[in-house]
Amino acid sequence: MLLDAMMPGYPSGLELLEIIKRDKIMKSKIIIVSAKGQQEDIVAAGRLGCNAYVVKPFTRIHLLDTIHLVMQ
Repeated sequence: MLLDAMMPGYPSGLELLEIIKRDKIMKSKIIIVSAKGQQEDIVAAGRLGCNAYVVKPFTRIHLLDTIHLVMQ
């Protein structure tokens, strides 16, 4: 699943990540894509359980490589 950290409205991407990861039945792999590329943003998403974090702008190849790595 790809989530933008700054999705408009409620829940935000990071709030949705936390909700999904709390669900013990749903075993989704989640990649955060965001323009927020500060180290603290990446660390916070990692603590919430994201499997990868891709900073915008990114190339198609970079995104596809990240998806491939997460799905292995």
